Amino acid sequence: MGSQMEYQILSRIYCDLKRLHSVLQLTFIPAAYNNNTSNNIGIILKIPLLLQTGTKEEKITDTDGDTNKRIFVGNVPFRVGRKRLVKYFSKFGDVENCEIITDHLTKQSRGIAFLSFTSTKATKKCLDATDKELTLFYRKMRVNVAENKKRHQVKHQLTSSSPYPSSCYDNETDETVSVKGIICSSDSDSDKPCPIDTLPTECLTKIFSYLNVKDKITQESVCKHWQAVVKSSWNTVKSLQFADICHSFGSGLTDVTFMSILMRGCHNVTWLDLSVGCNLLTDWAIEMIGHKCLKLERLDASRMRATNSSLKVLGQGCKKLKWICLARCLDVGEKGLWWLFTSCTQLEYVDVHENNRLTGQCFHQLGPSIHTMKLNGCNKLKNIGLQYLSEKCSLLSFLDISDCLLLSDMAFNLKFSNLKTLNSRRINRDLKPTGLKYISEYKQLVELDLTLSHHVSDDVLLAISKGCTLLKSINLTSCYTHVTTTGIGHLAKCAYLQILVISYLCTVEDIAIKDIALNGQLRKLLVIGCTGLRDPGNMVQYLVLVQL
Repeated sequence: MGSQMEYQILSRIYCDLKRLHSVLQLTFIPAAYNNNTSNNIGIILKIPLLLQTGTKEEKITDTDGDTNKRIFVGNVPFRVGRKRLVKYFSKFGDVENCEIITDHLTKQSRGIAFLSFTSTKATKKCLDATDKELTLFYRKMRVNVAENKKRHQVKHQLTSSSPYPSSCYDNETDETVSVKGIICSSDSDSDKPCPIDTLPTECLTKIFSYLNVKDKITQESVCKHWQAVVKSSWNTVKSLQFADICHSFGSGLTDVTFMSILMRGCHNVTWLDLSVGCNLLTDWAIEMIGHKCLKLERLDASRMRATNSSLKVLGQGCKKLKWICLARCLDVGEKGLWWLFTSCTQLEYVDVHENNRLTGQCFHQLGPSIHTMKLNGCNKLKNIGLQYLSEKCSLLSFLDISDCLLLSDMAFNLKFSNLKTLNSRRINRDLKPTGLKYISEYKQLVELDLTLSHHVSDDVLLAISKGCTLLKSINLTSCYTHVTTTGIGHLAKCAYLQILVISYLCTVEDIAIKDIALNGQLRKLLVIGCTGLRDPGNMVQYLVLVQL
C-alpha cells in the first residue's frame, strides 16, 4: 500500500516538475557517479510521503510550531471599509489587526483582506463559521488560513537545512522508483538532504527551460543566482506565445516590455505568435524581431501595426522565415511585401488576407517553395497577381481567392498544375460561366469551395466532373441561380467524392443524390434548405445502405 502511494506521489510531482512551484517543494540530493555509466549524473530526489494539503485546523499551526492567528478573507464587498469589517468579524473574537488590499493605481478595494485575531479560539471559530455568518451585503465571504508569501517560503527553504519536518519521513521504504530518467529514492540515510540552490547550474537551467515567459520573469526576482540561471535558460527557448499572459504585463504587452524579453537572449526562437493580446505593439516591435530573432521560421503578426519599412528590416534579418501571417495588417502595401519576398526565399506559407492595398505586383518576387497562399478579402487583387503565382510558384497546392472582386475569367485560365485546394467564395459578379470552366484544367484538385458563386451552372459542373477526377469535396452553398438537378447529377462522375454541400439549392431532387451515392464514397452530405428533396429521411437511409 505504501509503495503504491509513493508511486502516485512521485508521478504527480514529476508532472509538476516543469513548474517551478513543485520543484521548490522537493528536497534534492546530488547523486554519486555510477561506475557502470559514463557522462551521466543522476539526481536523487528525497520525496516526503506527507505532501497532501492539510485541513484548516492543521494549517493553524505553521512549520515553525507557532500559532497562526492570521486569516485570509475573500469576496469582501467593495464598499466595506476597515472599521466595518473589524466590527463584523468581532463576533468571532477580538480582532487585533485588519488590512484591506487595494489597487495600487485606483486605491480601491480589491475584495480581499487579512485579519488577525488575538486568540486561536477566535481563529478556529471564524474558520468553522457557516455561510450565513459570513454573508455581508448579500455576498458570501470565504475565509482560510493566511499563508506566507511565496518569496518568503523560497527564502526559508534556501536557508534551512531541511525544508520538511522529521514526520514526513516516518513512512519511508527502501524502494527506489525511476520516473522518466529521474532517480527517486527513499533510502538515503548516508546522504544528507540539501536545498535546491545546491543543484548544478545545468540542472537548474534545464528545469527553468520548461517555464513559460511569465514564470521565467517571475523567478528572476527570487535571488541573484536564479536571475543568472533564468537568463541563461532563455537561449533554449524555441517558441514564444503571448496569448494567455499579456494581462500579466499591466495594461498589455508594449514595445518596451517586448524588447526586454528579446534582449534576454531569445536568439534561438523559431516560432513567434503575436496574433492575440499584442495590440499595443507597433512597427518597432517588428523591426526588433528582425534584429534579434535571426533563426525565426514561423511568425504570426495578425492585426499588428506593421509597415513597409518594418517588413524590410524583418526580411533582411529573418532570412530563414518559412511561415508568415500578416492578416489584417492594414498599413502593409506592395513595397513592404516586395522587400519581404525578395529577402525570404524559403517562404512556404503566406497569409495576407483582408489587405486592401495588395494588387499582386509583388508576387513576382516569390520563391518556388510556396505551397499555401491565403488572399481572401484582398479587394484590389488583380489578374496579374495570380499570373505571377502560376509562373513563380509551381508547388502551390492551396489557394484562397474568396471576395477578390476584381478578378475576371483570365484569373482561372492559368496553369496551377499542383493545386489541390481552391476557395473561391463570393467571386466577381461580372465573371462569366465560361471562366469557371477553366477550373476543370486543375487535374490535381481535391477540394473546391464555390459558395455564393452565382455563375456556377450545370455546364460548369459537367466540366469540373470530367476534368477534376480526384475531387473529394465540393461546396455549392447558395449557387441556386443556374444549378439544377442535372448539374448535381454530373458530380456522380467524380468517383472519389466524399463531401457534398448543396445547401439552399431549392431545385435539387432526390434522384441526383442517389446517383452520387452509388459511387459508395460519399461520407458527408449537407442539404440545409433544399426544399426540393421530398423525403430526406429515406435518402439518408439509402446513403447508409450504399456505404455498408
